[in-house]
Amino acid sequence: MEKIFVNKMEQAEWNQHTKERVARGANPDLRWCYLVDSTKNSSHGISVGCLIIPVEDELPLHTHAPQEVYLIKSGSGRLLMPNGKSRSVSESDCVYIPNNEKHGLRNTGDTPLEVIWIFPTDCWKDVEYIYSDVNRMKKHVFSATFAIASLLGQAAWAECGDLCDIFWWKWADVSDVRDLLDTGFDVNGHNKSGYRPLHWAGWIGAPDTIQVLLEAGADISARDIRGDTALHVAAWAGSPENVAFLLKTGANARAKNYDGKTPWDLAQDNDNLYGTEAYWALNAAQ
Repeated sequence: MEKIFVNKMEQAEWNQHTKERVARGANPDLRWCYLVDSTKNSSHGISVGCLIIPVEDELPLHTHAPQEVYLIKSGSGRLLMPNGKSRSVSESDCVYIPNNEKHGLRNTGDTPLEVIWIFPTDCWKDVEYIYSDVNRMKKHVFSATFAIASLLGQAAWAECGDLCDIFWWKWADVSDVRDLLDTGFDVNGHNKSGYRPLHWAGWIGAPDTIQVLLEAGADISARDIRGDTALHVAAWAGSPENVAFLLKTGANARAKNYDGKTPWDLAQDNDNLYGTEAYWALNAAQ
């Protein structure tokens, strides 16, 4: 039976995209929470949540069947629209998005952009996001990276180049990692969200690529902007082998991110890890 309820945002559980959604074009650096959602509350016909877009980051252009409303809670940015158009949005603005209309959001301010979304659906998972640029992004390869870096200058590219590119990591092996390190990319460089090569290797790589990075001087304790180490990322979405190898090579299993969570806490959401030897090794290290 439905009834009145109140959800406090500061007590909400924050989420990030799964590997499957990232592969379809979602931004892995975004976080959100559910405020009104049938998977969490006794409600129907409406779903509400809060999205946080980090500084200089964006919710990529996409479409979905239901109409949507944005309420800008804090921060400032650009509402991305079809044909390269955009317009500024800031705190207290309300945005209406029709059915199947291409749109996105880019944070152009100096603080996180916080957005309340509203859908006429029972839950957020009823909404299928179709990202516009996923095919273009998947075609990104090392030769293109190096050419762009040469034309624009290294300062215009991530300090770690393809070593911080999620799609490159999907195909990379040990020799690929060594080639980029030999080219001069920084093993401890990071993208705008603080992800370093070791974070990506812990998530998508394998023990042998992790070892190459560590031998090249990767900092096993380095954190991203959320305070996550490579072990946090591996526990959240990586393989049991990656978790076990990071533990073996000295990763701190008791380190807490800025939400106060350890790798063990994040491991509860990783179906590939649950119940494995690595899972129980994390538990024993608490």
